[in-house]
Amino acid sequence: MKYFTSTILAFLALTGVALGSVVLDLVDEGTVDVGGGLILHKYIVTAEGAGITTLSKFTISSPVYQDSGPDTIWSQSGAVYLPPNDSHVIFGNVRMPDLKGSDAYMPGTPIDTVEEGPGGPGTVGLGTLNNYDSVNETWDAYVKTGINPDGSTPVLTHDLFQLLVEEGDEVELSLKISTHTGYEVEVVEYKDEYGYVIGTAYYAVGGTVDTYDLTLGTVYVEGDANKDGRVDLDDLSFLGANWGTTSGATWEMGNFDDDGDVDLDDLSLLGANWGYGTDAGAAIPEPSAIAMMIAGALCILGYRSRK
Repeated sequence: MKYFTSTILAFLALTGVALGSVVLDLVDEGTVDVGGGLILHKYIVTAEGAGITTLSKFTISSPVYQDSGPDTIWSQSGAVYLPPNDSHVIFGNVRMPDLKGSDAYMPGTPIDTVEEGPGGPGTVGLGTLNNYDSVNETWDAYVKTGINPDGSTPVLTHDLFQLLVEEGDEVELSLKISTHTGYEVEVVEYKDEYGYVIGTAYYAVGGTVDTYDLTLGTVYVEGDANKDGRVDLDDLSFLGANWGTTSGATWEMGNFDDDGDVDLDDLSLLGANWGYGTDAGAAIPEPSAIAMMIAGALCILGYRSRK
């Protein structure tokens, strides 16, 4: 898996971090080869919390892969075929456009989420997925209906997005999530002219609505200790300098699996990505060979400390 840092509001490690009653996290779906030398990494963005009802304003800063037609922005859109390697919204069962509109000639034109490939809407390749119109401060929203009839607000995990980014690329995702907690539920039955119940609706009454602005940060390749987009001797030296640390180790110290130490597991991750982003990217040594290099580095450090 990758390592994430935030740039604005929160630190999000691989296990997720709670902000209020919401925990934002990523599920690593592995890599995908879409041809043409393009290797993508697939993630599912999730949110865990009580009473999560709405995903609204969101922006994705870097290119995400689009393998799409006009109806694949949202997995609930009813598209006949949703490509497995398309970046799209998952959350919600109701989509609410922003009715303020951005078209000066047609006020009220709904604002919807926009996805574009490199050649515009409907094209395939690295493109965009955003629903925020910064000029008019408008965005649409995805809503989860079906509030529990008993008024309870259990903690649930919801899938928000599927995102495919180029392996090793940087990505920032900002989004707005609304939770509705502490409410009671009013039940309304709809009957036909003969008195038969033909529908039931549940309305939240009272309670509070909280909104969270959450930010995911940058994705780094395992082994890239100094976060320069390459896995090379500089990163190996960071890991070697902290080799044997048993707790409190950070990514920059060589702790690539987020377990607090620097050991053979971290070395294996570095070895698996050795040469990434460099001209020597094809030369990937065995972890045992890198271990010998670290052993040599440790001997040199020990020798220097005794002088």
